[in-house]
Order: sequence, then structure tokens, then C-alpha cells
Amino acid sequence: MGFPQGYSSAYPFYPLILTTKQRFRKTATAIGTGFLLMLLVPYGIPFLLGRFGAGELLFEVAADDHGALVFQIVFSMLMFSLPYLVTVWMQGRRFREVISFEKPDRARFLPVVLIGFSFCMIANVVGTAFTQFLSNLGLTADMPDLPMPRDWSGVGLAFLAIAVEPALMEEFALRGVVLGSLRRYSDGAAVLISAILFAAMHGNLEQIPFAFLVGVALGVAYVKTGSLWTGVCIHFLNNFFSLVLTYVLEGGGLTTAGQIAVQAVAMIVVLSLGLIGLRMLGGKEGDLFTFPAAEPQQPGEGKPTLLRWFFSSPIVIIGMVVAGLEVLALILQNLLPAMLY
Repeated sequence: MGFPQGYSSAYPFYPLILTTKQRFRKTATAIGTGFLLMLLVPYGIPFLLGRFGAGELLFEVAADDHGALVFQIVFSMLMFSLPYLVTVWMQGRRFREVISFEKPDRARFLPVVLIGFSFCMIANVVGTAFTQFLSNLGLTADMPDLPMPRDWSGVGLAFLAIAVEPALMEEFALRGVVLGSLRRYSDGAAVLISAILFAAMHGNLEQIPFAFLVGVALGVAYVKTGSLWTGVCIHFLNNFFSLVLTYVLEGGGLTTAGQIAVQAVAMIVVLSLGLIGLRMLGGKEGDLFTFPAAEPQQPGEGKPTLLRWFFSSPIVIIGMVVAGLEVLALILQNLLPAMLY
């Protein structure tokens, strides 16, 4: 008796793999579309406002410190909501099938939050070292800093723009929609892909290593506690800590030695919290990076295959090229003045 076309006695799940690949590529197309739309929002909205004669008003609002923070909050909410609503819609799935808003695993929530927060500090050190390496090569690509007003209303807006809104919206988009859409294929591949997109979306060469490492930590936190809220908490703590530290260092009248001391103490405290989190896990920290496959796989095909399938999707390639061009444009923007003068 002959085997059906496409079937192999050596790979009994071959027909299933074909179906899995087709569904996976459809998911990749949906995610790639959302990612590309997200990258285009900062260009599309000013263009549309300009077409309706509101371009000058936009620049007037953004010129004020408070207005710039409001501008950042609104733009970021649009960037991370509408495009990824399209992603879910393209998959024909319900939100509760993609994103887990359940309460996190009680036993793991606090230790994972502490470990994740501590890991963000390590990622900051890596990012700082990479920034110094780029600086030594003459490659500086700083993004424009958000204003840091000192009045109460300004501090409140900075709190919303830097700590609250990114923690909610970026986690909804990258861990909720992207990672959640990919989990039925492989938790490990889902974590890696969401972290790569998280790094690429920052559009800044200096932040890419930091964002990738943080993206991995946030993805693992989501998967291992079964809830998006764990990543939201870690993301919020990291951004809030950075916000407070920035206000202390820039407005505290500290000497250079004093600033270094404050940063050293802060690092020791946060790393100690990570050690406490590891202790709370009771020797089960090794389970954090163990990801069983969610679907039967053809022998020899695992995360590398899924990664190849994803990043060979045409719309994903276009999105990554656009993200790369943004990074290149920022590098040239910083290099050209030095070259000309």
C-alpha cells in the first residue's frame, strides 16, 4: 500500500507539519503586518494632520515640555494598539485565545518579578557597555530624550509617559499579541521572536542589545507565570526605577563621584532583589528556560525552523528593513554634522 502524497514513513507527522507551516506563516504575516503598521504610525499621523491643516498645531504642542509628553503618550498608545488589533483580526482569533489576562501563578509571580527586574539592571549594564563601544568607534545614535519637567503636573506626565503607558501598551503588543499568537507553536520561539521585534522596534542601535535582553526576560516571565500582568509589573518597575534615578541624578546637585555612588548602590539593591527571587524559587530556577514544544514537530525541526519560517515571511522582511533604515537614518543624523564640521 502506497503512502499518500507528501507522506513519509520516516516522518509520520509530515502532513501535520505542512498544515502547521501554513498556519504559522499566516500568523507570521499577521504579526509582520502589525509590526510594519506600528513603525509607520509616527509618519502617518503627522502626514494626515498636515493634510487637514493641523500640522503646525502639532508642532506647537510638541514644542512645550508638557505637550511633548502628552504627544508621546497619545502616539505610543496608537502605535501599540491599532496595528496589533489588526494582527489579531487577521488571524481570525479572539483576544482571550491570544492573550492571557489571568492572574499570575502565585508561587512564581513575586520571585519572577524580582528576578526579571534584576535582569533588567544587568541588561542596562550590557547596554551601557555597548554604547561605550559604539562611542569608541565614533558611532553615536542617541534618540531625542523626553523632557523631564520639575513641576508636579510635569512629573505626573513623565510618570505616565515613561513608566505606566509603555508597561501597559508595549506588553499588550509584544508579549500579549505577538508572543501570545506564537505560543501554540513553541514557547521558546515565541519568546525569541517577540524579543527580536521588541529590540528592532526601538529604532536605536544603542538600545537594541538592552531591549533584546529585556524582551527575553519579559517573555519568559509571561510564559512561566501564565499572565501578561507579570511582564507589565517588571516593565513598570524597570521604567519607574530609571525615571526616579534620572530625577535624582540630574536634580540632586550631586558631584560625579556622588552620582557614581548612587548608581552603584542602586545596582547592588536591585541585584540583591534578584538573588532573593532566586532563593524564593527554591532551586527551581532552571525551569524558567525550559520550553516544551506546543505542537508535534517533524524530527530535526524546532525553534530554528520556526525562526526561519517567521523571518522569511515577506511582510516581516519589509518590517525589519524599515526598522533597519530607521536605525541607519539615526546613525547618519548623528554622523553627518561631525563629518561636515
